[in-house]
Amino acid sequence: MVFMVKPLRTLFMRIVLEKAIVFEERSYRFYEYLLGQAIFKDIFDLIKRLSGQELHHRIMLEEMQRRISVKGADPNRRKQLEIGQLPSEELDALCEEWPVISAEDSRETILNKALHKERCACRFYRKMMKLARSDDLKQLFQTLLGEEMGHAADIEEELEKILH
Repeated sequence: MVFMVKPLRTLFMRIVLEKAIVFEERSYRFYEYLLGQAIFKDIFDLIKRLSGQELHHRIMLEEMQRRISVKGADPNRRKQLEIGQLPSEELDALCEEWPVISAEDSRETILNKALHKERCACRFYRKMMKLARSDDLKQLFQTLLGEEMGHAADIEEELEKILH
């Protein structure tokens, strides 16, 4: 049983990275969808920037995933890239599905939905940063957390403009 712990941690880390990649892809698609909506031209620049940053996040996560999946990688390096365990249900709760946007939704409603998801991303990366056992993973999750916090702040600023 002792021999299974490290492979399970590595497998768990791959699952975490895959969940983060899927989350970032959904975020990207959400913002891309909004770009096509003519009623949102006044927030086009914000949405375009968020879309591009979500795509960049996905690329960063995929690069980390490639680094840990390299065949014949140094076993010591693999050990350094492990992450602590988190119950699957808790991981799923951190990043639930993106809400559906309807044609009747106002800019305020849509921005609130986006803000909710950006805050979800912050919780996810904060949790992963605490569980990461390597400096590389901690740094990646810290970078992503900082950027997601920036996204939330940008959306809050836009909501403030709409409400006042």
